[in-house]
Amino acid sequence: MAGIKNQLVAVACPLCDYQGEMRSVKRLADPDEHCEKYGDIYGDRTTSEWKICGQCGFVHQNQRPSIAALNAFYANGEYHQCPDIPVQWYNVSKYLKFAEWYYREKVAFALDRIDVKQGRVFDLGFGHGGILKMLELEGWTTFGVEPDETLFQFATETLNLQNVRPAIFDENFDGAADVDLVVSNHTMEHVADLDSVMKGIKKIVRPGAYMLTVIPTYYRNRSPLSRRWMNASHYSMFNHRSLGQLSAKYGFEPVAHTYRGWRKEIDDLWYLARYTGNTASPSQFYENPEEVDFYINFRNLANSVLHWPLHGPAAQFVKKRWRKLGVEKTVTKVRARLANKKRAA
Repeated sequence: MAGIKNQLVAVACPLCDYQGEMRSVKRLADPDEHCEKYGDIYGDRTTSEWKICGQCGFVHQNQRPSIAALNAFYANGEYHQCPDIPVQWYNVSKYLKFAEWYYREKVAFALDRIDVKQGRVFDLGFGHGGILKMLELEGWTTFGVEPDETLFQFATETLNLQNVRPAIFDENFDGAADVDLVVSNHTMEHVADLDSVMKGIKKIVRPGAYMLTVIPTYYRNRSPLSRRWMNASHYSMFNHRSLGQLSAKYGFEPVAHTYRGWRKEIDDLWYLARYTGNTASPSQFYENPEEVDFYINFRNLANSVLHWPLHGPAAQFVKKRWRKLGVEKTVTKVRARLANKKRAA
């Protein structure tokens, strides 16, 4: 970005505001493919720097780009330098088949646990708009923001989504109210100002509303991908405890979470919380920084090795063959039938 150079700043812990000593995440040989796309923001650096808060154990990038630099970067559409919108997606039916495959299980994780089946949904960083369109077709009233102008145009011009904006979401947002469900899919790890975003969410939800956060994680990992999540394009690495800490500050209580929800991609956390308005002490969710240090720098690596037979290249080849033979579809249908029977019982 022209005129923005070396915009890296040291910050207090983004969750607990601790300004004391922090532990470092050892990078080892982990690649960081994203520094280059940020232009001069990272200066001459080729890797991002990650820390563990010495008080609450939160894992975050520190030093990191300033909020002003990041907001300008996203608003200018520079994160998706070559937007991945295949030509066939401009056929709405084909794109919706992809959206159904990609999002359905995540959305179902929330819908199976909430008391609203057709309400008002807000997608924070909706990307191409798949979740919103899918729910709109099921009777939901949809709202959302996406700072990338190209993705926003796809969502509005191709998917014909209404009530959405090309904006950076923060506490000043006023484009929705009385929302029943807030969803974010791989968005919160990109947020520079977590407090401002949570204030914005609190502003638009009704009492009793729900928040579904789908986010990459280092915790309970099954592959080296979990460490590659710690790159220049991400600023926070949550687990269920740190999401609980963030939620508690703003009146959300945990409902359910899983690290094993989706078999199409691994090292992902799904977290559902409900807005009660009753703020709780975030300290109940603090983690021991020494234990987090051990987990990231040792146990995480061991998990990657132990799970390699199931999630290595050979396993991925088998899964591709299964898909070609229709086995994965059959397994998915069987699981769906069993889940329906369980709910009916």
